[in-house]
Amino acid sequence: MDTRKKPFNPRIGAFVTALLIGLLLGALPATAQTPDGNVYATTTDGEGEPLPGVTVTLSGQGAPQIAISDTSGEVRFLSLSPGTYQLEAALEGFQTVKSDVAVRVGRNTSLDIVMATTFEDVILVTGGDALIDPRKITTGAAVEQIELEKIPTSRDPWAILQTVPGVKMDRINVGGNESGQQSQYVGPGSDGDNAVWSIDGVVITDMAAVGSSPLYYDFDAFEEMNISTGGSDASLSTGGVTLNMVTKRGTNEWRGSGRYFYSDDSTQADLEFDTNDLGQAGPWNNDTAQEEFSQGNRIVEITDYGVELGGPIVRDRLWFWANYGRQQPKKLTINDFPDNTDLENFGGKINAQITPSNSAIAFYTGGEK
Repeated sequence: MDTRKKPFNPRIGAFVTALLIGLLLGALPATAQTPDGNVYATTTDGEGEPLPGVTVTLSGQGAPQIAISDTSGEVRFLSLSPGTYQLEAALEGFQTVKSDVAVRVGRNTSLDIVMATTFEDVILVTGGDALIDPRKITTGAAVEQIELEKIPTSRDPWAILQTVPGVKMDRINVGGNESGQQSQYVGPGSDGDNAVWSIDGVVITDMAAVGSSPLYYDFDAFEEMNISTGGSDASLSTGGVTLNMVTKRGTNEWRGSGRYFYSDDSTQADLEFDTNDLGQAGPWNNDTAQEEFSQGNRIVEITDYGVELGGPIVRDRLWFWANYGRQQPKKLTINDFPDNTDLENFGGKINAQITPSNSAIAFYTGGEK
């Protein structure tokens, strides 16, 4: 048997060093706004006294979470994916209380659960976001899924940014006449270089063009968008506008949808005017008449279609979501130059509940222009 000491392999040392650095960096907190929300609940009896020992179950977006109220009657659920949950509070000798709870990105939902001693089996109550959140005060806006779906826009994040108070854009996208191009924008007290783009809390800001987005997006892939314009959120790395886009996730219910949108030049007005309406030559303008001008970007046609599907791989343990979208805006510039763009986007997301108190998320997003 050869007992001679073998020389140290530098490749192994380099690999181990890289692995340790990777684990260390992975443990650091993200420098973008959290993509999660929290629920804080207080349980009391019919006379308003704290009620400890109440079993509170929260279900709806992933594996059910269970907590027991403490001696102050308080219970909390932290780092929840945005969406609508079902809360149930139960204690022997008291009514079972059920409530729908809406969880929003970067916000806290507070509930007061009153447990009454009657002969009824179930009480239905409703809860919502507090008008004033004492735990978190931010500037900006939160755009929920129903708003993304129901409010007519040109269906890209820049169209959402232009609706946020204090955000100033260098152009206005009207019906898609600027789709396929990135708008420049500024926030209160900051310039465009301080803007931050993130998906599910992971910063993706383009390092080659600081403050810009590195890609375009499938608009229907988002559960919610949260825009911060600085001021009070110490978790943000800059004082500029931070856009955090939270993608959809799979649940215990199978869900899917498809879409097809089409628009052409028949839906936009033409710029028609009489040359006599232009400024005429005279001594007031050195005998120089006003020149004729052309209409700005004009829509030839816009096509937008896509599909999405999500559901459980292993119920209460493992879920997936996948999406595909394609947007094709065709326009004419002010100089009648064709500007035809093809935006193709795709993505996927896997959520895993490893233990009752630990979960993992992996997502992929990509696009071609």
